[in-house]
Amino acid sequence: MSYDYCILGLGITGTAVLDYIARHEPQARVLAGDLKDDPVAAQNLREKYPNAVFEFGKHSHAALESSLVIKSPGLPSKSAIIEKIKNHGV
Repeated sequence: MSYDYCILGLGITGTAVLDYIARHEPQARVLAGDLKDDPVAAQNLREKYPNAVFEFGKHSHAALESSLVIKSPGLPSKSAIIEKIKNHGV
C-alpha cells in the first residue's frame, strides 16, 4: 500500500500534523508511527484518527511507500529509517 503522508513521531508535533491532515485532507492515506509502544496512547490515537494506519515500537520500511514523510523534531536526522528514506528518494 502507498501512503500520501508518513508521520514519524507522535508527540506534540506528530499529533498536530495528524490533526491538520484529518481536518484538511480527510481522505488522505496516512501512516503514522512512534518508537514508543504505549498501548493506551495507541488506542487513543486509533480512536481519534480511524483512517490512519499506525505502527508503534518501530518505524518500518512502509515509510518508503509514502509521497511525503514528516519527521518529528525529536527523531534524529541520522536515524536508520531517515537514512533509508533519503536514500530511497522520498
